[in-house]
Amino acid sequence: AKGDNYSQGGETAKGWITHFWDQPYNHNDNISAQADPKQAYIIALGVNEINKKMPVGQMATDINLQNYLRNADTFAGNYAGIIQRMKSIQPDAFFFLVTIPDNKGDARQPYNDVIRQMPSLFSRTYLLDIDRYGPSYKPGSPFRERYFLGNHLNAAGYQYTAWMFLTYIDHIIRTHPRDFDQVAFIGTHYKY
Repeated sequence: AKGDNYSQGGETAKGWITHFWDQPYNHNDNISAQADPKQAYIIALGVNEINKKMPVGQMATDINLQNYLRNADTFAGNYAGIIQRMKSIQPDAFFFLVTIPDNKGDARQPYNDVIRQMPSLFSRTYLLDIDRYGPSYKPGSPFRERYFLGNHLNAAGYQYTAWMFLTYIDHIIRTHPRDFDQVAFIGTHYKY
């Protein structure tokens, strides 16, 4: 498997569109999300929107399903815009959307509500609800004491998180095997 990391510290959904799609200029060798479409994407954004107090927006009014350039400049509009952009170059790709963990307190809930609604709007899109089913990230929790270094995960924490995501995705695939039976053909001209 080959993967790319379209991320950098402090990134927001709006910033991702600018730094990885519109004008690739980022701390990841200026990597462009358009250069090498993937079969699947994991999107874990929202923490920095909370930190920067960016508007959440509304699913019903901020997302234009016909033209992502008309999405509102809100978390909902920009987050959906990422999925729409990636679908424009890889229509059959799968998306796994990660909720914001509990270390952000109640401020996370409106953002998580948006993330939780995205799978109903987009095909081949699934939720990794680590806020509900993952460990507590709160200050003083055993997970935070063991797997954090300052405000970010340490190396072991990122490893733990990778395995948590992979286990969750494996569960989704095993629960919905027919959804994934054509995955080998994504990005090719072949279909069964």
